[in-house]
Amino acid sequence: MSLSSSKDRFYNPKPDAVFESLASLIAAMQVENKEGADFIQFLSSGDIKEGKAFWRSQHKKTFQIYQQFLQQQPELKTENPYQFLEPKKHEPVIISDFDCLSDAEKKVVNTFHDTQKKRIVFSGGPAPKIAAVLSSLNNKEGWDIRFIIDSACGSNESSSASYLHINHANALNSELENTGFWILPVLIKRNIFGEKNIDVALSATYKKVDLWLKNVTVPDMLLFISNTVHALNQRAKLLLGIKNEHDKSRLASFKSSKILAFIETTTKIKLTLKSQINRALVINFDKDDHEHSDKENQYLSINLGLKSHQLSKEEIAHFYSEKACESLSSVVSFADNGCVSHGFDGLIEKIASNIGFTYQKNKQITEVCIKGDKAVAIWLTDTITLEKELLPITSLGLSLGPKVKYRYKHSQGIKTPLINKYYNLCTQGVDATAPIGYQTLATGISCQILFKITDPKKFTEFPFTSLKQTHFVEIASNDDFVLVKLTGGGNIGTKYYSRSYGINALANMLRVITPESGLTFYDVVSAWPCSRGTNASNNGQLVRLSDNFVIRFAEGGTGMSKMASNAQIMLDMLGLDHGLDDALLTKKDDYAHTIIDHRKKTKKVLAQ
Repeated sequence: MSLSSSKDRFYNPKPDAVFESLASLIAAMQVENKEGADFIQFLSSGDIKEGKAFWRSQHKKTFQIYQQFLQQQPELKTENPYQFLEPKKHEPVIISDFDCLSDAEKKVVNTFHDTQKKRIVFSGGPAPKIAAVLSSLNNKEGWDIRFIIDSACGSNESSSASYLHINHANALNSELENTGFWILPVLIKRNIFGEKNIDVALSATYKKVDLWLKNVTVPDMLLFISNTVHALNQRAKLLLGIKNEHDKSRLASFKSSKILAFIETTTKIKLTLKSQINRALVINFDKDDHEHSDKENQYLSINLGLKSHQLSKEEIAHFYSEKACESLSSVVSFADNGCVSHGFDGLIEKIASNIGFTYQKNKQITEVCIKGDKAVAIWLTDTITLEKELLPITSLGLSLGPKVKYRYKHSQGIKTPLINKYYNLCTQGVDATAPIGYQTLATGISCQILFKITDPKKFTEFPFTSLKQTHFVEIASNDDFVLVKLTGGGNIGTKYYSRSYGINALANMLRVITPESGLTFYDVVSAWPCSRGTNASNNGQLVRLSDNFVIRFAEGGTGMSKMASNAQIMLDMLGLDHGLDDALLTKKDDYAHTIIDHRKKTKKVLAQ
């Protein structure tokens, strides 16, 4: 459809509340399925401070529908909530001194390096996956390039937002309500006074960051304070007309989308869903959100080249329904935003087989051996047989997620200074005996939602949609049903999601996806916590532990929006070629603030 003119832009300063009570939300969830609101009962149970963990629908019909999707779209297997998975163990990754190896093991490593062969190893989430692809596309010397993964089902892309939201791919503290300054008053109020009832979560403008004192540590408090100082610093730069870290993050996301397009063209394998103009939409639910968005979007267009378009009422009715216009303030389209293809793991594995790098499954890196200024070998453990293998390497790039702990180990054993013992008692995320800085866990909720197609004439296409701190995208469909992933952040210092955030995210989606759009809610198939690491600046950071060994961590809130630019930065830090021209590159000046150089610290600790 053609774009509307600026004079036709839809704006509703006083949208309807839609759900006045939990009973009205439950009623909307039971139109097609009397058991459709069971998830709400699960959320409503227990104390308000009680965190919620994994949910899976037990309804026979829902299970049957999901099995049909799996038969039609096998790539959904990594999303399948009905498969049995052993709880994933997060064993510490040991950073050890070469002298910890036996003489025989040292000989294996030295013999490999004497041959002058090159073995490049990557492991973890989307960034190292893309790094393996880029380095392999530019592998002129025939190096042995490997990507190692313990389980596809545990990978980041199966549980995080698939929506590539360039406009929001920045540090969470770029928004006032995500700074430590804003969070702490909410903490005090909710912990002392609580909430009168769960219905408060139904407001579209509900404060969606929950923080309970029982989960907060002293280092968390220091992190919140640092977060506020960082946010104020970025705000000052903005007012002075200086490009700040939020701008740099969104620029990196912009470049990331271009790199993905480059990979798609080069490999002939599509990594993103077909994107049509106006399919990536951002919804504002009230006057304040609209005015902030309008100002922000003008800034993005002028300073970053990220264009947007505010939809007319007719356009909103096309993608949602005319009824939806009553419950929202405005809708903005970003043509450069998109959505990662589902079954991303399988697509990367296919690329690996086509371009010649090794995609090794069911392997876990448990130790990295350092000799002088370089990582020279890794220990791999087979997650099925538990057999161990010593693998000599020449470069190593990791991004293993916020739950993985790292520890230094010199030839006399694990190094645990007194202060790290204290931190170790206080932290939940990355171990403070690690070679990286403190971060806390933040989590939101990821759900799979089933909608029934009740009017095929009205339902034409499902847009990639962003709400405030929430995203939903279609992940599967057939003639009768649409399966949607709903993802959003909001809880700090805990590995669980809160009931209030779950209810708010679900209610906001159902404000716009209604029977009038041709879709009727059917069931919540599954829900689970989607953990991410958060540091004081909440910028993704890349820690250099040796000349040829880097670890990426702490990118809370950006989903997969920056994965390709993160891969480029990882290759830059490893000194490896990525074959990208200048138009696709994130410049060093735009990522230098994310680099932590711990090479001296590594040598010092391992030498003791």
